[in-house]
Amino acid sequence: MVPAELDQKPRVTEIQVRMDCNGCVQKIKKALHGIQGIYEVYPDIAQQKLTIIGWADPERIVKAIRKTRKIATICSHSQPSEAPAAQPPEQPPEGGAPPPGTAAEDTQIAKFSTMNHRLINRLRLTNRLPS
Repeated sequence: MVPAELDQKPRVTEIQVRMDCNGCVQKIKKALHGIQGIYEVYPDIAQQKLTIIGWADPERIVKAIRKTRKIATICSHSQPSEAPAAQPPEQPPEGGAPPPGTAAEDTQIAKFSTMNHRLINRLRLTNRLPS
């Protein structure tokens, strides 16, 4: 029997937290080690951000980080989709051009999506995530 959380795609959570050195990173990783559902933690000291992949509740993650006396805030969190709803594709306006600002949003979405796919593929290659 497969746990219900493995039926869903893993969530990607980004948390803003001040990290000055590798000691800070190790302290945070140690605090997150006991939380069920965290598969991978990617620290980015330059941007002061943690990227966490798994099914763990983001609030539990922040609470664990705060126990290390670090200030943590959730930057972004991708919710797993239950089932894709059948929605008709959006039609461009009659002029044929997309509304202004859409290209920038599409670029951001594509960038985030590519990052998610890379992280998920890395997890699959290391046999930490079922196919």
